[in-house]
Amino acid sequence: MKKDVSFVKDDACKKAFEDIKAYLTKPLILTFPIAGKSFLLYVRAMDHSLGALLIQKNDEGTEKAIYYLSRTLIGAESHYNPVEKECIALVFVVQKMRHYLAGQTIHVISRVNPLRILMTKSSSLNFKLFNWAILLSQYVMIFVPQKAIKGQAIADFLTAHSVLESSKLHENIPDELIEANITSSDCIWQLFFDGASRTGPKGKIVAGVGIVFISLENHVLPRAFSLIEHCSNNVAEYNALLIGLQLAQ
Repeated sequence: MKKDVSFVKDDACKKAFEDIKAYLTKPLILTFPIAGKSFLLYVRAMDHSLGALLIQKNDEGTEKAIYYLSRTLIGAESHYNPVEKECIALVFVVQKMRHYLAGQTIHVISRVNPLRILMTKSSSLNFKLFNWAILLSQYVMIFVPQKAIKGQAIADFLTAHSVLESSKLHENIPDELIEANITSSDCIWQLFFDGASRTGPKGKIVAGVGIVFISLENHVLPRAFSLIEHCSNNVAEYNALLIGLQLAQ
């Protein structure tokens, strides 16, 4: 495959090619999960899709596939940064395979450690990421650095060839407000905030923010503001945080 080098297809090349065709025409047989054994979960997110593979190792140490998942990113999801895409891939998987993963140890193979990022920056997360952090914290996850493992190759393939059907994430946390700072200290106020943007009458974009302070004496101080400029839901949420910090100051 190098420049100015002629390619010679000898018997070894022919045999390798036939072996590849034979392997690809015999897809892996899915097996049922074994109780008490930890899971390996390969996840991968690309620009417009995500894929995942759930497996367990048998007594001989061979990886056995249990479940395949892939889908395209919907709407604004394709504009998320790489870390958020890895997070949404992991959230999508645990929502779809909750009946397998609940109460089990999960070894997650990913390019980044989404859970560590979410937990170490919990005080500066927006509503979406905060919900994801709460959802993922319910599971026992051990993150393994991504290497050249065959299971990862399958996850990459699923991501590159995602199914046409789309599946939206469902919300597990019903609360409309988000706690911006969680602490066990008794000397700090609590700040909750939320922002939203929608299309109003005659196609006009209406955006607003809501802010709630809780004092040391548990006094509730609500505030609400309308935003005069057109903006997305994300921008409205960021404005809610900024306005809340200004009021707190």
